[in-house]
Amino acid sequence: IGHPQLKSFYAEGVKNFNERDMIAEDGQLLRPDRLNFQEDRVTIIDYKTGAESPTHREQIEAYAGVLSRMNFGINKKLLVYINDGISIRNV
Repeated sequence: IGHPQLKSFYAEGVKNFNERDMIAEDGQLLRPDRLNFQEDRVTIIDYKTGAESPTHREQIEAYAGVLSRMNFGINKKLLVYINDGISIRNV
């Protein structure tokens, strides 16, 4: 939470939801790691371990699609890889 690119999402007073279920139109259950809300815009943060994978990007895009259809603007989509160090990818 102290990482320079992430600390603003953990500041006091920031509205966020951790691991909240969302249901897609097709009934699929989705659970993003963290949603950070600023008015009608949202930043999606998903934490991963191991190697990067195209499925990680597909997953965060699915979250963004559902949120967009709920009339939220997407501020950022971040994949945070926590292995030996922290690596952040903007999607």
